[in-house]
Amino acid sequence: MALAQELPAVGTTSAPLFAAVCLAGQLRLPKFSKGGSAPRGAPGGDYLYSYTAEQAKVHWMAQRSFVKSLMLGTHWNGLHAILTTDSSQINETLSLIKSTWDLPPSNLHAVWHNRSADEVISARCGEDAYLALLAGTEKRVRCTSCVNSALSNLRSFYGQWDKAAACFSRVLRIEMEHGKQRFQHVVKMRPDWAFRRGPTLTSLADTSTLYCRFRCAETKPRFLPPLYLSYTLHRDYNVIHRNSGACPPGTLLFDDQFVIAPRRLASALFSASSLQCPFTDPRVSKAVEDDCKGYLIQECMLTVHLGGLHASPIPIHWGVWRYESEDSTGWSGYAG
Repeated sequence: MALAQELPAVGTTSAPLFAAVCLAGQLRLPKFSKGGSAPRGAPGGDYLYSYTAEQAKVHWMAQRSFVKSLMLGTHWNGLHAILTTDSSQINETLSLIKSTWDLPPSNLHAVWHNRSADEVISARCGEDAYLALLAGTEKRVRCTSCVNSALSNLRSFYGQWDKAAACFSRVLRIEMEHGKQRFQHVVKMRPDWAFRRGPTLTSLADTSTLYCRFRCAETKPRFLPPLYLSYTLHRDYNVIHRNSGACPPGTLLFDDQFVIAPRRLASALFSASSLQCPFTDPRVSKAVEDDCKGYLIQECMLTVHLGGLHASPIPIHWGVWRYESEDSTGWSGYAG
């Protein structure tokens, strides 16, 4: 039976709780394709799970600068960072964060979570539907050629949000350890993206609103400034039309790479992995059909889970991965 094991933190801090940042997943660096310089997200890209200690240090220093920008106007020691991963390098990663983020040791937490996405899918969809997806014979997928991508998207959705749920359990434990104190914000962010700039948390005053970047699915026309709509990957590659700012035609979906929840909505956000299976639950199936033309993309499933909760778009900027050569050893940091 797979477990989510909380690794103990040591030390104390007297700063009041302000924000918890859930780093759900593990550090990965984009790898060049054989024929060029396209990272994952553009045609031919891929990810690397191996990297040098210096590369990891550069990354976590950049992440510290980004999170510092979110914390402007409040006490840095009011931040707690929670790494939730199944990586064998969990202790090394936590040590790197400790050495680069300048937080008290008691503000840094690690949760070892090795329940697989397939276990979660099997629990939500039932063994028969899971085995049909695995065999490529699930007939309720929109098109025959979509079965593999449907399973991949289900793995991505349930895998990452199951880790996020384990992280939120740690958030609740931290609050219990601080008596009546509660965080004001709980942030979910990928640990492997080159985040550069975002809004200060103190500027997000509406406690009934989730804040995130948006992307589009093609069903209904919506319009927002292009800054909010662009779905920037590791390079300046945008899925939607950055010049017009329209989703032509499109609907707004939550970008699950970075989401800020005021504390009162955090339970709703971090329970996303409880969403029932779109192959066995008629309500979920209909919502996926209505909102996403039946295509099982993880951002759509998050939007379906959150239902009628109000969300507001925020500009979150990614940097460009800078390489000195076409192999992984040429990676040297971020630009932009």
